[in-house]
Amino acid sequence: MNKYLVLFVPLLLILAHCRKPDKTTYIKTSGKVLEFGSNKPIKNAKVGIYEEGGEFLGSTWTKLVDTTRTDANGFYHFDKGDLDKGSSFFISAAADKYYTYDPNNYLITGQEVTNLNIVLDPFAWIKVHVKNVNPFDDRDSLILGNVVGHIPNILVGKNIELNYINKVFGNRDMRAGWSFSKNNNWIFKADTLNIPAHDTLNYEILY
Repeated sequence: MNKYLVLFVPLLLILAHCRKPDKTTYIKTSGKVLEFGSNKPIKNAKVGIYEEGGEFLGSTWTKLVDTTRTDANGFYHFDKGDLDKGSSFFISAAADKYYTYDPNNYLITGQEVTNLNIVLDPFAWIKVHVKNVNPFDDRDSLILGNVVGHIPNILVGKNIELNYINKVFGNRDMRAGWSFSKNNNWIFKADTLNIPAHDTLNYEILY
């Protein structure tokens, strides 16, 4: 019997040494999805965890590994296991009438993370009316900036009149800039606008 015991103990040591290390991890995180500028909770926002992998200096791939919806208080929670340790993970969120959250950090794995809040920028709209009210000649020119922009953003002529709507960021200070030229004299204009979330502002450019 001692002979068999002598053979069995080294065998157990060899098997223990050859056991593959655990290559899985988990994500346990929670927080709220909030509106920028007001910190109001956003209910029914879609929150997802994405896995990112690939080879060094090679191609990368991304896939959705879990998803949930926020409750009435904007709260979300993930407890996802059996994830590959060799991958990186990030979180994203989207909601109706909000810009999608663009993550800039990877999630911490292998430990619980709480109060990981996600802030979404709300949509707002600016309704622009453009008109050349004091025409000089056919070389009258107008250049429109990003907030009040239009395609094309350079307008030339005496009989210019346009109406259009741009989608912009709500609850944020934005610089609405534009300039015009008549008789080769350029004049620059700018306003600071802050449109409440999901609201529409009427803005006139009369030159």
